[in-house]
Amino acid sequence: MADKGGAEPVVLLPQELHPFVKLVLGDPALQQRLGAEFDVDAFVAAAAAVAADHAIPLDLEVLSSVLRPDPLGLGRFSAAPITLERWPPEGWLPTYSVPSAGPPLFDWLWFGARQLTSSFFEDEARIASALPLNWLLRIRTGLDALIAGAASEPVAPLQGLIFHMSRCGSTLIAQMLGAVPGTIVASEPTPLDAILLWAWRDQLSPAEANPAIRAMVAALGRRRGTAAQRLFIKTDAWHTILLPLLRAAFPEVPWLYLFRDPLEVVVSHQTMPGIQTVAGIMPEALFGIEDGIGMPPLDYTSRVFDAIGRAAIAHRSLGGGLFVEYPDLVRAAPTLIAAHFGLDLNRDDLAAMAATARRDSKAPDFAFEPDSAVKRARASAPAIAAARVLDQTYRQLAGLARQDSDPAATAGFGQLPSVDGGL
Repeated sequence: MADKGGAEPVVLLPQELHPFVKLVLGDPALQQRLGAEFDVDAFVAAAAAVAADHAIPLDLEVLSSVLRPDPLGLGRFSAAPITLERWPPEGWLPTYSVPSAGPPLFDWLWFGARQLTSSFFEDEARIASALPLNWLLRIRTGLDALIAGAASEPVAPLQGLIFHMSRCGSTLIAQMLGAVPGTIVASEPTPLDAILLWAWRDQLSPAEANPAIRAMVAALGRRRGTAAQRLFIKTDAWHTILLPLLRAAFPEVPWLYLFRDPLEVVVSHQTMPGIQTVAGIMPEALFGIEDGIGMPPLDYTSRVFDAIGRAAIAHRSLGGGLFVEYPDLVRAAPTLIAAHFGLDLNRDDLAAMAATARRDSKAPDFAFEPDSAVKRARASAPAIAAARVLDQTYRQLAGLARQDSDPAATAGFGQLPSVDGGL
């Protein structure tokens, strides 16, 4: 059964479902109709109606038998229902990377025109995973298909990259930028992780890695029937180590580096460790660390963030960067940061950003509560000692942020309080 691109999909579903799968895969309107159903019984009823409308057979018992939820994306560890040699239709986004000894593979899920508003891209993937349509039509592509599809449709261009130390307001700035109409923000998209780790693992040159990086960013910027005008990507903290790869792929795109007092960052990760701070999960060589397993956890954490901060400093010479410290973030967002990213904001945009800043970035139903003083009060002696590892790096980062700041740029925005100003 050939798709619209002429390639032959590999369909690992019961043969009885192939005519229906072919019909839906080739018709975005039907994907929209079926993707609106969150309830399994309602989805089966809608599928039966679609099949009847098009006079094709559909065994509802067989259909029901393959509809199994996958909230954790565990399907990436097994064969996908459908494999394509091209990008899926426009409503799909790459969501999970598939373990592979060679170049990464990717599973795509249907999002339709839904705006990405969650704190992390992984949360968006879980929402999409709840749709019965995605239980039936999870699609897999290889890297070659990802790259080949990059020029197949117009996408929202990448307007900025957000790098950060971690736990320093990067989620907040991502959501403030996302509040501007026409903006897509992909926050720590895991499929990009896979490409960067593959490029690092296989020691690819920027020229070798560029097509894959650019293709993934293009896929994340699919307009999906919306009026999206621009894309921002909030990277994971460890991506700063590999900033030269992203800079080489997008040499004209400005980037931001956010950081915070190391003690507050260390205390946050002591309470809830990020994956990069747990020895044995990420390749420790990425951070220039040896025998991380044998280190006290907080010592490993501080070494990781020192490596990330030193990388940001070293990569500043590549151009296009802006350094901002956490206490200055909200005041700088609609002024210094917006100007750096080339955003021309109107009063409604500014109001939307200010409203976003007043909410907790990871729990938007609650008001923001400053936590710097709380973190410092809770700091244990081991945390204080671990944070001192970053003293020199932090001083350098703070100096660069002062160099980048422009008090005149924030004039007239006194109504926007600082991050720890009682939002």
